[in-house]
Amino acid sequence: MSKRSYLNIGEYGIVGDTLSVALIGIDGSVDWLCLPRFDSASVFAAILDRRKGGHFRLWAERAEVGQQSYSGYTNILLTTFRTPRGIVEVTDFMPVRNAPGKGQELHRIVKCLQGRITLNIHCSPKPDYGRQTTRVEVKPGHYVFRSDAGDFELLTDVSLDVTGNEINGAIGLEKGDQQHFVFREFSTEFGGDLAEHCTAELKSAQEYWGKWADRCVYSGPWEEVIRRSALVLKMLVYSPTGSIVAAPTTSLPEEIGGERNWDYRFSWLRDAAMTLHTFASLGYKEEYKDYMGWIRRLCAECGLNLQVLFGIEGLRDMRESTLSHLEGYKRSRPVRIGNAAAIQFQLDVYGEVLDAAYHHVSRGGTLEQDTIHLLKELVGFIANNWARPDQGIWEMRDGMQHYLYSKLMCWVALDRGLHLKDTLNLPAKEISKLRKAKTVLETEIESKGWNKKKNSFTVHYGSWQLDASLLNFPLMGYLQPDDPRVLSMVRAIEEELRVGNLVKRYSLPDGLEGNEGAFLLCTCWLADCLVLLDDADGAAEIIDSLWRTASPLGLLAEEADIKTGRLLGNYPQALSHLGLINTILGFRAKFPDYF
Repeated sequence: MSKRSYLNIGEYGIVGDTLSVALIGIDGSVDWLCLPRFDSASVFAAILDRRKGGHFRLWAERAEVGQQSYSGYTNILLTTFRTPRGIVEVTDFMPVRNAPGKGQELHRIVKCLQGRITLNIHCSPKPDYGRQTTRVEVKPGHYVFRSDAGDFELLTDVSLDVTGNEINGAIGLEKGDQQHFVFREFSTEFGGDLAEHCTAELKSAQEYWGKWADRCVYSGPWEEVIRRSALVLKMLVYSPTGSIVAAPTTSLPEEIGGERNWDYRFSWLRDAAMTLHTFASLGYKEEYKDYMGWIRRLCAECGLNLQVLFGIEGLRDMRESTLSHLEGYKRSRPVRIGNAAAIQFQLDVYGEVLDAAYHHVSRGGTLEQDTIHLLKELVGFIANNWARPDQGIWEMRDGMQHYLYSKLMCWVALDRGLHLKDTLNLPAKEISKLRKAKTVLETEIESKGWNKKKNSFTVHYGSWQLDASLLNFPLMGYLQPDDPRVLSMVRAIEEELRVGNLVKRYSLPDGLEGNEGAFLLCTCWLADCLVLLDDADGAAEIIDSLWRTASPLGLLAEEADIKTGRLLGNYPQALSHLGLINTILGFRAKFPDYF
């Protein structure tokens, strides 16, 4: 097989089963898969090292890359290869089991649509991030890859050649011919008919995703954007606990060749709360209920000093380490697993959780008694601790400051707690305490946070730099849209951080080498502020630009390269998709007759 080069990040589609996901490139290669969970060690990781990571590729002879699409509003991926002699389609999906240990599988169904083609097969799992070698056992109908990190198997009726610790083959297919491949953890012998098994599982997956997509209550402009983004977010939910991963990948770089490479396969309380708010806006209430149950369990174990992020099953030790044997995506090192941000103190997460609860109740939702108890304790914690410095939403690794976004979200926690005072059954004494804390906090924000020469709030007390997260001051209701400070702050941030229709997070030193791309969530926040300022044309232009930035499948990473527009960072990113959904919903509410 010829040497492969790295694909662009946006040249991958994903399939998932609400336990893990697989990234599949336009060249037909599975280049990322962790089993049995998002945060498990990888089985295929060629996206992080072409030679050592391992991959599973199906492709047509004389067709270098394919064209990808999803089958309607599902998470079933179609990759079509066209050759001079014929056309072949690969259907990729993962059956939704909703619990690990129930036979997780990646299905790959190949069908020749026209003419005659030669299909090439290469399967080379490299478990434990490429640190383990496998031994291949050949059995009728399947190939078992055994290793100290676990055993995996490929089910197929195709006869393949074993070369060392990988398998290869090539077969001819004519119009109407099908072949089936199932990669899975090895548990028990498979005794059924593989074609029947794959057909039944495909039908089940189509029904599952179709029914879930049909629950979306949104219709109107950018409906395709909304529904595809919602389906992405659902794939990022870890169904056994209700937690949500920020992204299903690690160490996809914010700068090609740079060091800004992080592991996002965990659940940030901030990201998850924002995602649940988005789900509720689209009519998905069960996801909120599951998430709050997860939060309650975490608080019962760790108390009110909430960690910023947790493992998807509640693990608190996110110790960070590097995989020095991997070269990284396009030689972007280091490759990290774990995330040291777990030990940071970030005050804003309390506001995000209270805000999600507030919006849930305002839509007619109810809160269970233990959730009410939890929220009362969280808002009380902020009343006593809002004056502390922290490390901020962007998880700075160069010390703590009084970040304005964190102060804003403390204000949000107090404000939402007061709005929920009847639901939370707050006594008069506690209400008075919250009101006093809110007033004192407002006075401090006004006196220490506003920079008259910049005509804006700044990143932290005493700073001259701006930060795109400050756009949330009007979005969270601290500033009213007609407050002249909103326009002046938006214009200042545009001048300093906007490049074309994209927005950078900040321009201050952050203790890391190099630079990052534009942050897509921040770009959404700018569009939201333009909506508040009645600039419908400006907001619509940004929405359209963001959709053009997405991959051909409508997937968004964390960032985009300012010069080329190519996607950067972990992929797909929950914050980017939920930000785009919320921006569209806000636009439609403000300008229902725009289209």
